[in-house]
Amino acid sequence: TMPDSNELLVRTCLLQHNAAKTQLISLYSEHECLANAVALTNERIGALPQFDVVILGMGEDGHTASLFPDSEAIQTAMSDDINAVTFVEPRFAPYPRITLTKARLLNTRSIFIHLVGQKKRAVLQKALEGDDELLMPIRAFLNHPGVDSQVMWAES
Repeated sequence: TMPDSNELLVRTCLLQHNAAKTQLISLYSEHECLANAVALTNERIGALPQFDVVILGMGEDGHTASLFPDSEAIQTAMSDDINAVTFVEPRFAPYPRITLTKARLLNTRSIFIHLVGQKKRAVLQKALEGDDELLMPIRAFLNHPGVDSQVMWAES
């Protein structure tokens, strides 16, 4: 896993003490062939039941969960496809990623969107004022029917 990955953050900061017993299912795969890595990860993640909770952040471009608006794969990642994960290669991010799709992320009971700072608050306001999910992928997770979505914002 990459040094700035969310998985590493969860492993080092959250899975401590009693939480260390938790099973974290990684999106990372040792396969050198990207198609094989995506297929294997789709099998693992696709077999899981509905999530109880999804916690998302948001970038200043309105991306979330590595669903970048500038990625060539954004239409695939944001479709209602049954695949659980897809490969994305954001133009302005340092490396390609495997990410959960919109469809898989919405297969949950609750979504919490965690935002910090005035810049993110302004981006959230812009997201709430429009509906183009490809332009701002976070829009797909705000007030989605059938999913309890809550925004948690803090000044700092």
